[in-house]
Amino acid sequence: MAVIKNPTYMEHIRHFFEEEDHNCMVPRGKDYTTYEGLKDADIEVYSITLPPNATMPKPEARRWDKDKSDSFLNWITNGHPRGEPKPKKPSTGKVGRVRKSLSELNDDEVKLVKKAFQGMMDRDPTDDESYFKIAGVHWFPNQPPNDAYCQHHTAHYHMWHRAYLLRFENAMRSVPDCEDVTLPYWDFSERPPAWINKQPFKSYTLPEAVHPSYPKGHETKRKTPAQLEKSFKDDGVLATIDDAMTKSSWEDFNRTIESAHDTGHPASGASLATANVASFDPLFWFFHANWDRLWWRWQQIMQATTLWTFKSTFISQSTEPFFAAPLNRMRPSFMTADKTINLHALDVTYTQPTAATPLVFASSFGSLAATRSLKAAKEPMMSVRVRDIDRLAIPGSFRVELMADGKSVAARAFFQSTEPNDCPTCRKNALINLDIMVPINKLLGKNLDVKIFAYDMEGRTREFPISSAGTPRINARLPLEVSE
Repeated sequence: MAVIKNPTYMEHIRHFFEEEDHNCMVPRGKDYTTYEGLKDADIEVYSITLPPNATMPKPEARRWDKDKSDSFLNWITNGHPRGEPKPKKPSTGKVGRVRKSLSELNDDEVKLVKKAFQGMMDRDPTDDESYFKIAGVHWFPNQPPNDAYCQHHTAHYHMWHRAYLLRFENAMRSVPDCEDVTLPYWDFSERPPAWINKQPFKSYTLPEAVHPSYPKGHETKRKTPAQLEKSFKDDGVLATIDDAMTKSSWEDFNRTIESAHDTGHPASGASLATANVASFDPLFWFFHANWDRLWWRWQQIMQATTLWTFKSTFISQSTEPFFAAPLNRMRPSFMTADKTINLHALDVTYTQPTAATPLVFASSFGSLAATRSLKAAKEPMMSVRVRDIDRLAIPGSFRVELMADGKSVAARAFFQSTEPNDCPTCRKNALINLDIMVPINKLLGKNLDVKIFAYDMEGRTREFPISSAGTPRINARLPLEVSE
């Protein structure tokens, strides 16, 4: 390789190391898998890799030449710029389970998915492989505080749901003659096909009570395919997904994509609007398969598909402990969080719709290494953060609307149970922040405030007194675009 004059961590430096290097160093207490870890150990790494007397990497054939060593020194000299990765086109890979979009399924594949769902639903509710039993893991009847499993707004949100989907798909495959079925995903940019409005996909009737508010015989409800298509566009779910896919750090992506997820739940209808029984609605499984697909697509674009390359996208040292023992444990014991990162290692992949790679913005507003230049985004947008909302005071999922001179200009939802005070995870994260991207021309010269609307069991909203939700505050920031 030639000497790289202005290397960045995301595009160049992290790829100087391979998995065997990290496996060799971590047992010695040396973790160079993250940006902060490598930056802190820069001189040590330079010294042990400097030719001709290098001691690392262990295989002599992989020892650094002078050009690579000088490139690493340039990175140190330039102030350790993190930079942005060069996006990599997603691929399906060679695996056994290929999950397709709902719209891609042929008639035989639809029949197979239908048979698997119906077979699970027909099982006794006490059967561990039944639809009722597995759907019940998500919230009711596995009710907090003793048996709360589901992870939302935590470090393991994506990992827990990836493992949960695999558990459900394995149960689908346990239905006779469904050994090769895979769980399809709903691409939110498309209207769901008409067949999802027919049984067994249209609704699910509880075979027994899961909570006093959800007795035996309760039937799930949601919007029609046409309504789903409209609400996902109008409520900003698609726009927030596009924003999430521009993030080059795990923390920024995770926060933004879960914001889209939270808005997508109530946008789907009554049952999906609350954590209480969302997973009993058959659409939940196609809905969450797509969130998992989007995470995997982001991983592939960012070249973060193994544990150590995934860790290279962390910008906070507080994130890493959740992917090693003992904090990597997820209940119930599907698998540990670190084992979910490489989807291909689980023998699973997704087909990917053809889409242009979106514009990559600076991951932090108004801040970037001095070796890169900045300019305002082509379409002026403002990031508005509504801070310190007391979620425990609000009984259920809710929507925060940003008001400019008394008119609603944007909104974001927050997904939770109607009983957040009974949830240990919720209590640990009692005060929450919501980020909203808004065209700046809708805000300039106007008075800003917020309104909160809570969702009821039917998916309807009522205004919730802002004075009862803590002391929310509003901050606004202008995003900047990286200029090459």
